[in-house]
Amino acid sequence: MNSCSLHKFALILSICCLALIGCADTEDYSAPSIGNATVYLSLQINTGIEGTRALPNGGENGNGTEDGINNENKIDRLVMLFFDAKEAPAGVDDGNTSTPVYKEFCESPIVINQIGNTKEWTTRPIELKTLPAGKEYYMVVIANAYHFQFNDITTLGELQNFVFSGNLWKTDASIDATNGFVMTSRFKNTTDMAHAKVTLNYGNTYDNPAVATAYLERLAARVDIIPINREAEAELRGVWKKEGSIGYYEYPVKDAAGAKIRLYGIQLVNKYNQGSYLLKHIAASTGGTENYINYSAIQRIGTELPNPSGIQTNYVVDPNTANKTGEKQPAWYDNYYNTDFGWKPVVEESNLKTEGADKYFILDYTQENTMSRQYYLERHYITSLNLECVYVPKDFTAGDTFYEYAGTLYQTAAEVADKIGGGISADDAVKRGDVITYPDGKCYYTYYIRHSEDGTDDGVMKYGIVRNNIYRITINSFSSLGGEEKNDPIPITKNVDFSIYVAPWNVIQNEEIIL
Repeated sequence: MNSCSLHKFALILSICCLALIGCADTEDYSAPSIGNATVYLSLQINTGIEGTRALPNGGENGNGTEDGINNENKIDRLVMLFFDAKEAPAGVDDGNTSTPVYKEFCESPIVINQIGNTKEWTTRPIELKTLPAGKEYYMVVIANAYHFQFNDITTLGELQNFVFSGNLWKTDASIDATNGFVMTSRFKNTTDMAHAKVTLNYGNTYDNPAVATAYLERLAARVDIIPINREAEAELRGVWKKEGSIGYYEYPVKDAAGAKIRLYGIQLVNKYNQGSYLLKHIAASTGGTENYINYSAIQRIGTELPNPSGIQTNYVVDPNTANKTGEKQPAWYDNYYNTDFGWKPVVEESNLKTEGADKYFILDYTQENTMSRQYYLERHYITSLNLECVYVPKDFTAGDTFYEYAGTLYQTAAEVADKIGGGISADDAVKRGDVITYPDGKCYYTYYIRHSEDGTDDGVMKYGIVRNNIYRITINSFSSLGGEEKNDPIPITKNVDFSIYVAPWNVIQNEEIIL
């Protein structure tokens, strides 16, 4: 072949190659041979949950849904974890635990725009800098955490059992200004996480990003108080009062004519502090009369309930649920039941928030805290509500110390001594084991916070705190005197009537949220 023919052949070959390359660029989105091409993803953030009313049914449906207030909804940053859908076809519960996990994050300002009148937003395109393209992935999204907090997650197995031990929210001087709530993916379907799949390729440019939906839930839970039951009989209903700078709610005492209860302080007892699983852990019960937790069948895809209106058959498991075996573990909890802690004052009626007909205030936020049913009545595990009150018997002076002996209340130690008789002194009388002293008239009531109700004393998940729920507790009425010790391991619950409303906690729709 002469040089002219050779040059002509080379030219034709070059043109063919360029044509092939052009086809590859338009039809095949495999990785380019040179350069640093990236792909873009637009996330739809969705927190909507359909719920039905029950009394109270915890879990995914509960007593309907509640919208979060603005500071509870703010999203400042996103972390996204991806793993190959072909290598782990069952999603986060797949047995191929060695599947690599890729991490991407977004901390630069990006506007999230609401889609219509829904609890859903879409981000502007996010550049994915490390993720190999040309594959279908499962995706886990975390909001308001920092990317370096997940450096220990490199495989699916590490993701499955990762415990998030950072702050679940940022505290503020005002409980209403608490913010920075860490949110993570939940999986809406009961059997798979198909909605969490996304295919990424090099055709996903800024102007043509891949689109995926992330359903988010907070790792924290919230406890609200309704101090006045406006549907209660008028003679049992509390009223707001104030003496100087001290405010309180005063209630008639149902079984003691003329007596009053003054509620001054409330505290959330047993706030679990040992971290939360990044992905919600669900386990079936063993069934039968025992209904213990079947730890051999942990799942991250599924629900607590068998159907939208059913009774719970599955447990939620926290990182120490299996270790709650009756042995006391004070280090696991803030405001541990037998330690000293401060009381939060009640909120003035005019400052209560309104939800429907209810007027409430936010008491506190807390972590997930669950246990097996055989340890429900272990006082040192259940997250509980503790009330600090002053009991004012009829014709007694509020705030004065009084005494109880043989079922009768006395204003002075001398009266007790006279009743006992036998020449006993007043000092010796009040030291007797059968005489109870109420210093400054104070007494205490405790309520075990319930998560789900099935009509039995020890049903699956009857007591406990589960992520992304609001536990709204109504103080209905007081029937008698409370306990004399604030740390009484056997709380006085029979003398006060509470009701609880458990609702999944939505992110309310806004026109835009700034990341």
